[in-house]
Amino acid sequence: MIQGQTLFVNLKELREIIAEDPRFSKVEIEIVHPGDNVRVINVLDVIEPRIKVEGGEIFPGWIGGTGIVGMGKTNVLKGVGVVEVGLMKGSQCGILDMKGPGSTLTYYSSLHHIVLITDPKPGIDQAEYSYALKMAGLKAATYLAKASVSIEPDELKVYEIPPLSRSSIKTGLPRIAYLYITECHEPLKEPFIYGDNPRRFFPTIFHPNEFMDGAMVSCLYDYSPGLKNFTYSIMNNPVIEGLYERHGRELIFVGVVVANTHLNLEEKKRSASMAAKLIRFVLGADGVLITKEGGGHPDIDLMECCEQCELLGIKSSLINCEMLSPDGTGNSMVAFSKFANCIISVGNIEEMVDLPPVERVIGGKEMAIGIKGPFDRPMRIPIRLIPNAISHVGFTHVRGEEF
Repeated sequence: MIQGQTLFVNLKELREIIAEDPRFSKVEIEIVHPGDNVRVINVLDVIEPRIKVEGGEIFPGWIGGTGIVGMGKTNVLKGVGVVEVGLMKGSQCGILDMKGPGSTLTYYSSLHHIVLITDPKPGIDQAEYSYALKMAGLKAATYLAKASVSIEPDELKVYEIPPLSRSSIKTGLPRIAYLYITECHEPLKEPFIYGDNPRRFFPTIFHPNEFMDGAMVSCLYDYSPGLKNFTYSIMNNPVIEGLYERHGRELIFVGVVVANTHLNLEEKKRSASMAAKLIRFVLGADGVLITKEGGGHPDIDLMECCEQCELLGIKSSLINCEMLSPDGTGNSMVAFSKFANCIISVGNIEEMVDLPPVERVIGGKEMAIGIKGPFDRPMRIPIRLIPNAISHVGFTHVRGEEF
C-alpha cells in the first residue's frame, strides 16, 4: 500500500510468498533506509520494483511470459530496492554500507531496501539456489510494485525511438548505437535474457526499452561486484538514458546490439564481426558506445568488437574498468587495441576503501569471499566489493580527477 510518499509493506505476506519455494530452508526479510548505521553483507543483486500495467510483459521468462517487452506502460517504484542476500560456496558477494564513507561510493545507499536473506535447502546445488534467489528477488520486486497500480504516478516519462525505416530519414545528426557485451560462460556467471542464458545466442538487436522491462537480469553470483552489472543498473542503464536524452537533438539513437563473451579467439572474432555488421548495415550507425561486464575474457571481446566496428567505419567509444594494484600501478587493462582511442575508465577495482564500524550487520556472520568477521568492525576493503562503486555501464558515483 502507498500513502502519499510512503510505501507500507506486509512483511509477513511477502515472506510467505518467497518461502513457498522449496529450495529455501530459511527466509528472512529486513528493511533498511538511507542513513541507517547498518552494513549489509553477502549482497548478490539489487532489483528495482517494476510492474507492467499496460501492454507487454515484465521480467520475461521469470515472472512474465516470453512475450514481447519494452512496450506499453510500466510502473516503477523509485527510491526502493530489493536486495538479494545469500551465502553460497564460491559466490562473490558485496558489502553495502547505508551510512558513512562507503555509502558515498554507491547509488544503492540512497535507496530504501527490502533485504531478502535466504539459506538453501540442504542438498540443492549452487545453480539451483541461485535460480531460486533470482525468482525470489523478482517476485518481491513485482509484489512491491503492485501497490502502485491503482494510483497516479508522480512522473511520466516516454521512451521511444522510431522504427528503422523512419529513423533512416536524413537529419544531419550522427546515428549512434549501443553495443552491450554480456558475460555468460557458465552457471553463476551469467545474465538471463528472456529467461535463458544467452551463451547460445548470436549477436542480436534489442530495443533499448527491453532493458527497462527486465528482459535481461543478472545471475552473476560468482563474479566480483566490481566486474558485474546488477539488475538495477541494467534496468537503469546510464548509457541508454543518456542516448535517449540526446536523441533528436544531438544524435539519433538507432538501437542496441547485445553480444556474448566467448572462450576462444575464433568465436570472439566471429561474434565481433557479426555485431559490427548489425551495427553498420542494419542499424546504419556512424558511431557506437561499447560496454561489457566481467573481466579477463570480456576485455578481449571488448577490443575485438571495437576493432571490427572501426574497420567498418564506425567510430567507437568504450567504457571499461581498470585492474591495477591498489596504488594504481601496473597494466590497467587485460587487452588493448590500436583502434581503441576513446576509452572511459570507471575506476580501479583494487583501490582500497576504509569503512568505519557500524551498529548493526545484516546478511549473516560469514562471507564466502574470505573476509573474516566480525563485520561491524572497521574494515579496509577493495572498492570492487561495494556494489556498483565500479560500474561497467557508468552507474557509479566514482569520478575521475585530473592532476
